[in-house]
Amino acid sequence: LSDDSLRSDECVPDEDEDIKFKSTQKDYVHRKDIDADIVQFDITKLRNLIVSKINDNYAGLYRLIETSLQNFTIELYQARLISEGIRDKSTPDNILKEFINGMDWIHNQLDMEEHCKTFLEVCNKIGGSCIPASKTLKYQWIESVKQEMGVSLSLEY
Repeated sequence: LSDDSLRSDECVPDEDEDIKFKSTQKDYVHRKDIDADIVQFDITKLRNLIVSKINDNYAGLYRLIETSLQNFTIELYQARLISEGIRDKSTPDNILKEFINGMDWIHNQLDMEEHCKTFLEVCNKIGGSCIPASKTLKYQWIESVKQEMGVSLSLEY
C-alpha cells in the first residue's frame, strides 16, 4: 500500500456544530459477496456515507448519549468500541469521535458492518429513546449506501 492510501480521516470543524468528519483516505478493497461475485468496493465512500448520517443526526445522538452517559460508556467499553481512556473521561463528543475514529482502521465492508452493528446493538441495549434512534440510524445507513453505492449493508443483529 502507498502512503497515500494510509491517510486517516480528519476532523473538519463546521460552524453549526463542534464536530464534522470528512474522509481523505483513498483505498479500494474487494469483497466476496454471498453469490461469490467479486465487487470492487470503495471503503472510503462507505465510511463517508456512514459518517454523514452521524453528522446529520449529531445533535440528537449527542443528547441521547448525554442523558445515558454512564450506561453508554459501560456498554460501549464492554463492546470494545471505546478505549479505557475514553471510558475514564467520557463525553458524548469523545464517544462519537472514538466510534468514528475506529472506522479509520477498517478496510472492508464486513468489518464496517460489524462496527456499525455493535454500535446499534449498544443503543438497543440502553433502551428507551435509543431504540427508535438506533432504528432510524440503521435505516439511514442502509438507504444511503444503497442509493449512493448500489450496495446492501447487512446490519441485522
